[in-house]
Amino acid sequence: MDQIYTIPLATIVDDFKLEVIVKPDNFEEIQISTPEVNRPGLALGGYYERFENTRLQIIGNAEASYLQKLTHEQRLETFDRLFSYKFPALLVARGLPIDPECLEMARKHNVTVLRSQEATSTVVSAIIAYLKA
Repeated sequence: MDQIYTIPLATIVDDFKLEVIVKPDNFEEIQISTPEVNRPGLALGGYYERFENTRLQIIGNAEASYLQKLTHEQRLETFDRLFSYKFPALLVARGLPIDPECLEMARKHNVTVLRSQEATSTVVSAIIAYLKA
């Protein structure tokens, strides 16, 4: 039988020294319950058929580059739909700037936004290893 576990998002934030950009009302209650993460590139493009909303979502250069090609209105719609899935948190890697539309929709949907200075592959592999330990 698979062991079920949870770890507070706040513990991950502390252990990885992540910057909290948007802190929802229920921040201290948010739990990570899967040892997987997700790069939401397909979701940002509109494909949600297999979107894993229990996972920490991580944006890197590829996703950020795609988002910059969208208009303001398209980014608002994209982030509105993404955050409507109520995942535990969105982590932006590489210290990338965070779109105002992302922040607006994160606040609207009460979803955490975090930032790491680490390269995307580094933070993805480190968090997966940490969650599987």
